[in-house]
Amino acid sequence: MDRYENYESPLVTRNASAAMCRLFGSRKRIRTWRQLWVALADAQRRQGLAITKRQVDALRRAIDDIDFRAAAAYERKMRHDVMAHVHTFGDRAPKSRGILHLGATSAYITDNADLIIMRDALHLIRDWLVNVIDALADAIEKEKIRRAKQQTRLKRSISLRKLESILYRESGCVDPVDVPLMMKVVYEKAGVDVPQRLLDEVEESERELG
Repeated sequence: MDRYENYESPLVTRNASAAMCRLFGSRKRIRTWRQLWVALADAQRRQGLAITKRQVDALRRAIDDIDFRAAAAYERKMRHDVMAHVHTFGDRAPKSRGILHLGATSAYITDNADLIIMRDALHLIRDWLVNVIDALADAIEKEKIRRAKQQTRLKRSISLRKLESILYRESGCVDPVDVPLMMKVVYEKAGVDVPQRLLDEVEESERELG
């Protein structure tokens, strides 16, 4: 069948992950229905109903053996999705057919399955959110370190400018011509970018000395 003949939601094709699509797919939904039927039968057995462990085990072994074509054929005949899959499941475990869906309603199957699937979807979202939060925390920590280094470099730069100012003021003990070169060395040793102004002064001093 041409996939373009059937309705597809852009919310799924464009936005949903493969894991989320599988979670809300037919196989997962029907498998969950079957798990609920097995859980119901096992609980009824433990409460004393005429259900044997062998019957429950037969159902449990057949959980993954889903014949969707057979279910579709039952659906066309019965016009009931839950009953269609009750019969399909019973076909895979004939000796357990009589204990399937015993005393239950369709809502027991469909509503509980939907709740389980939505819970599992929330677990997926939770895991993704944890990863996002972890990535954000890592980025924040790196930015904090970067800013701290930037502030340190800024403080160093301010201190160096103060030193430069002092050297110029105390020109009685330091030749003003030597100050730019001395400050260039100090900036480089401190790991701070040398101001272009200072580089220009060094170049001018070297020309004068040369």
